[in-house]
Amino acid sequence: LQCAGNGHGRFRPHVPGVQWDKGACGNARWTGPRLRDVIAAAKPKLSSSPSSSSSSGGARFVELQGKERPVNLVTPSFIRAIPIEKAMHDDTIVALLMNDAPLPLVHGFPARLVAPGWVGDDWVKWLVRIALVDKEPDTFFYQQAYRVPVDAADKTGATAVATALPVKSILALPASGATLTAGHVRVRGVAFSSAPIAKVDVSIDGGSSWQAAKLVDRGGTYGFTVFERAFDATPGKLRVMSRATDDRGRVQPSDAAWNAGGYLYNAIDVVDVEV
Repeated sequence: LQCAGNGHGRFRPHVPGVQWDKGACGNARWTGPRLRDVIAAAKPKLSSSPSSSSSSGGARFVELQGKERPVNLVTPSFIRAIPIEKAMHDDTIVALLMNDAPLPLVHGFPARLVAPGWVGDDWVKWLVRIALVDKEPDTFFYQQAYRVPVDAADKTGATAVATALPVKSILALPASGATLTAGHVRVRGVAFSSAPIAKVDVSIDGGSSWQAAKLVDRGGTYGFTVFERAFDATPGKLRVMSRATDDRGRVQPSDAAWNAGGYLYNAIDVVDVEV
């Protein structure tokens, strides 16, 4: 589970807004009915808006809204939507349990959507309304926020909704700015994508050379894959880096694709330390 804005503060040129570094993500076991089964049980009618309905069938999107209310009355409600294909996928669920216990309130009790492999903005918490609609919703948090360029080379400014997570790795050890004792140095972190992780490479010389890390705990299709690598370090400054590759052949890039919203940051992770 990762916010589309994770890493927001790392974009250069600088992007205004909440300066997320690399902490807006997590990993858990989610349990609940498939969204498609919930929809089927409701015997829904297709709606072109929340207040109108027509003949059943033909839905293109599933619109989702939680129970939260904006603290500022001029702030629009947080309404998202996912394509019908993602809604009907085997792995898209309405989670009632987190790590085999009832959802904590902060994580969406009593029910939240789980859309594995997609940005956390689609994982709507405190879920109270699910509507089948025939078009994309005309809401702020769908049409204006959480959008990325269709193509970095496209000068027309065309954007699309942020959906699937890009391949990414995050270093946990050593910590940035740490002072280490010469000798055995252990590098450890997590990698994830919208597809299973195939490998992670680690460098301690700023990317001049790379060595394969050991995948010590594979996260399956969607979860964190834990990686680690040990090195012998001599006194001096080290730049530690990690680079993940998923089984679709997508490689974590040296630089993330810049966008004005500051979304989907996934550049090779870098930590500077001194031995």
